[in-house]
Amino acid sequence: SLLTSDLEIEHFPANPVIPPESGLLTIKLMVKPKKAGTLKVLGYTTVVFGVKSNCRLRDLVHLKPSPMTEVVIDVIPPLPQVALSCSLPKSNVFSSVGSADVVVTGSAVLFAGQSTECVVTLQNTSEHSVEIITVTLNSKNDIQGSLSRMLTWSEDNIKLQLPLHAAGQLCFSLCISGDTDFLIPQEQLIRSPSQTVRGIDDSVDSREKAIDAVLSLRYSGGSGLKAGYCRQCSLALNVDIL
Repeated sequence: SLLTSDLEIEHFPANPVIPPESGLLTIKLMVKPKKAGTLKVLGYTTVVFGVKSNCRLRDLVHLKPSPMTEVVIDVIPPLPQVALSCSLPKSNVFSSVGSADVVVTGSAVLFAGQSTECVVTLQNTSEHSVEIITVTLNSKNDIQGSLSRMLTWSEDNIKLQLPLHAAGQLCFSLCISGDTDFLIPQEQLIRSPSQTVRGIDDSVDSREKAIDAVLSLRYSGGSGLKAGYCRQCSLALNVDIL
């Protein structure tokens, strides 16, 4: 397990089996701080055939930078944690955003002018209540501000379901609209007959579009909220409009 100081922690001893002549072997050592503060990692301890040995970082000359005497970690107050899910089919193609906090994807195919709804669900998997949730929408290909018309939800509905206690579930509807331009530009209508037919075909093709968007949910509660911290998870959406 790890050698630490300055903060009370819960140890999770590792019991690896190291085969003979196995060479280098990576072992994960975990601890759980019992309160907020500054945690110092000084090294690790091993017990082999009943013999206990302490290995400190300052003695590991191969570590970079060297010499390293300790690793200092700021432990923040506890925060709630939720599991995010969506009723849409999983998206296999998502190109515009590679955010690390995207935990679930969804896809929808709509005709121009058509609309549908999906249910976004948050399950509180922690012991702490969620007191606030902020939902934002981002996209790299927002065409003339159409994203805010295509994807809408009710903030009031979300607030009415707060606080979200341990093991509780919060659901809200995400409305998806096939927003597009139905009118053919005037300059295409004044061309010659042959040009007009071609212009109409080109216009129809141009109105077909794909929108990649990220619905981000930032949430917090308890002592973590009072200290100004939060968590964030995101839903990646791919909407094709025909």
